[in-house]
Amino acid sequence: MPQPDHVVRVALPDPSDWDDDLKAYFAKCDEKLGMRPNVLLAYTARPDKFRAFTRFYNQLMLAEDSGLSKLEREMIAVVVSSANRCYYCLVAHGQAVRELSGDPQLGEMLAFNYRVAELSERRRRMLDFAWKLTTAPHDVDGADREGLHQPHGARARHDAQPGIPRQKPRGGGGVKHWTVWCALRYASFRKILRRRMKI
Repeated sequence: MPQPDHVVRVALPDPSDWDDDLKAYFAKCDEKLGMRPNVLLAYTARPDKFRAFTRFYNQLMLAEDSGLSKLEREMIAVVVSSANRCYYCLVAHGQAVRELSGDPQLGEMLAFNYRVAELSERRRRMLDFAWKLTTAPHDVDGADREGLHQPHGARARHDAQPGIPRQKPRGGGGVKHWTVWCALRYASFRKILRRRMKI
């Protein structure tokens, strides 16, 4: 069955009319990814929003000064997208999980039901919290937040999967701050994007 070939259901400017910084950004996409993500193309009609989105994304998902590894942030993105049933993000972030983890099955398990995956105790708590915060934020209470403060090592079978470097959260605590921030920001961002643009 033929699939839609449009990016969004609003008119987008011709690439030749893009501002120079947008042209440079997509040239990097061509060079490093071999493609231009539709979620970025959708913003070319509003260059200021494009710049705000890319700054936000880079800080959320790529910043080095995080208590969560890049893999863990992508894992949260997949689980939140599973709860939101966002096909686009499941594909994109699922691929990132497979690439960063070296496990071709992990991204699929997280997309369908993260509970079937063999995860460390730390990552299980992280994803349990992200799921609940997305699906039932009104039920999140102090006990849920305190669960993220538990040391990740005393009870966990292991803190990192093979080949994935362990990254200790700042302050020595659990994964609370970045899990909460990532899940909240990613979920709220997806709601805004889906409301404004049909991707």
